Amino acid sequence: MSSTINLHLADLLDRTAGEVVTVRGKELPADATVAEGRAIFASGSVRLILLLDGGTYAGAVGRDDLEGADDGAAIAAHATARPPTATASDRLAEVVASLGED
Repeated sequence: MSSTINLHLADLLDRTAGEVVTVRGKELPADATVAEGRAIFASGSVRLILLLDGGTYAGAVGRDDLEGADDGAAIAAHATARPPTATASDRLAEVVASLGED
């Protein structure tokens, strides 16, 4: 039996980020290729891949960051230095609203 539950975003906006975000994320080594990133993004549920240099944060790549990139290219060249962040107590409506901010 699958533990996946599909909900609409509107049904979650009154909850906190800690109530709706899973702890386990997806990550790749900083020297991975764009093709490796695309393979992870093949899962529709993945929105962000953390890049790690050993155990140290080296950046993050969103699905759109890889558009037009060559599969053999280094994924780190397409990374942003800071991923979107939220605390567990932040209301999801506020988190979603902040995603469009620079």
